[in-house]
Amino acid sequence: MHQHLADYIAAIALLCVAVSSPLCDAFCVDSCIYDDGRVLEADGMPYARTGACIGKVPEWISRNIQETEASPEILANDQWNNLSRLIDRATCVFIVLPSIVFFAVRQRPQMLSNLPFVGGFFVAWGICFVDQKYRYVDPCGTRFVNGKWLTERSYEIHQRLHEVWHYILIVTLTCSALYRP
Repeated sequence: MHQHLADYIAAIALLCVAVSSPLCDAFCVDSCIYDDGRVLEADGMPYARTGACIGKVPEWISRNIQETEASPEILANDQWNNLSRLIDRATCVFIVLPSIVFFAVRQRPQMLSNLPFVGGFFVAWGICFVDQKYRYVDPCGTRFVNGKWLTERSYEIHQRLHEVWHYILIVTLTCSALYRP
């Protein structure tokens, strides 16, 4: 039992992230209308809510929407997306990272034997960094409209690169689990 304790801890941690990651990356990705430009009695002008949120005057927001011919609807990630992303990041930082470090130190005390797996992680993380740049172009790039999903091109690129990030992690961590010097 004690010989394989690190294996069990790492497996449980990876199982946790195998649940939390798809929740924020695949299931809870919907966006909703945050501000549609209608004048509300409490605000007195269009886009007052958005202006207060981002620190700009509502006229600036209206002007930019008109100049760029953008949709008048201001979108935001919904609460489930934000909550699932928080849970996934907390799972990675507080459960997966410590368990993987414990596994690596316990199973391979010579740190040099962990370098290929650390390198694989950093390659994957680099791809994740790039995919997040695409996500930031339009973080609300997917919506359920009229019975079907609409996805912006930048968000599709983010999704594909994010899948690659996960595939590289799966291969790297599987190889790490099987490698016993």
